Amino acid sequence: MTPYQKLKSDWCNCQKCPLHLTRKKVVQMRGDLPCDMLFVGESPGESEDALGAPFVGPAGRLLDEQIELSYPDVKIMVKMAFINLVACWPKPQGQKKRDPTKAEIIACSPRLKALAGFARPRAIVCVGGLAEKWVPHLLPDLVDRVPMSGITHPAWILRLDPARKPLADEKNVAQLRDAFEELLTIMRSV
Repeated sequence: MTPYQKLKSDWCNCQKCPLHLTRKKVVQMRGDLPCDMLFVGESPGESEDALGAPFVGPAGRLLDEQIELSYPDVKIMVKMAFINLVACWPKPQGQKKRDPTKAEIIACSPRLKALAGFARPRAIVCVGGLAEKWVPHLLPDLVDRVPMSGITHPAWILRLDPARKPLADEKNVAQLRDAFEELLTIMRSV
């Protein structure tokens, strides 16, 4: 069993916080290990909970589109991985989805730290304000060594009034382009 397989096995029945009571699957990561660019989101959504991988629902598809638009052939040039602050969908039965709490984020932080350790990224993109707030606190050694940037969460863009979506989408594409250009400069200098 590889260290990553052991991590997945260790966390597949996690009960460190109340989120385990309503989840279907523990959502670990998708992408390459190690990676060049690590995307850190906030929490899984309904699609992710059903499929067991992050960023596979409507917001994930929009993020993939934004990545494609941000830099030509980036998926060929850059290995990417996608994870979340928490591995379980924060939707108590009968309620709307909510942001994970501080206690839930802290309970899941050993998993996040281990995944980031396996990923060994050269750059980080925080997807959403909650990730931007927590990543520097949870991964300080990594953030001290690699560039970190942030984008608006695609789920938020999807909920915008249709007239405001194009500008928000363009802003994410531009921020991703900047992040990839910085990463590619780092990769070329090695």
